[in-house]
Amino acid sequence: MAKIKDNESLVKDLMTFSPYGVMGQVFITEAIRKYADLIIASEPWKEQNPFINEQTWRGIAEDVKKRCDEFYNRNRATDDGVSYEENQKGELLNTEGEVSLDTFRRIDLDRKD
Repeated sequence: MAKIKDNESLVKDLMTFSPYGVMGQVFITEAIRKYADLIIASEPWKEQNPFINEQTWRGIAEDVKKRCDEFYNRNRATDDGVSYEENQKGELLNTEGEVSLDTFRRIDLDRKD
């Protein structure tokens, strides 16, 4: 394993090498999405943090949520109005907008490594 030098290489390592296969990616992406949701829904801070600006922190959470939603919903609806349940493109999200673990289980079973 290569020496991890910064946050970017840590995240890349976590996403690439897991003894649990692709389920490690599901865990990490769900953790990121859930934390963004938690920050967005949280009450205003009672005290300001001298190192982290609240508006910036909330802005990051909103950006992360937007980008994840765009990525995971990219095939959610088709131009011809086909619903998720009818769509045969192998969606990543279930009808509640959450990552479908069945999709990742199917991907994990198809792995050749």
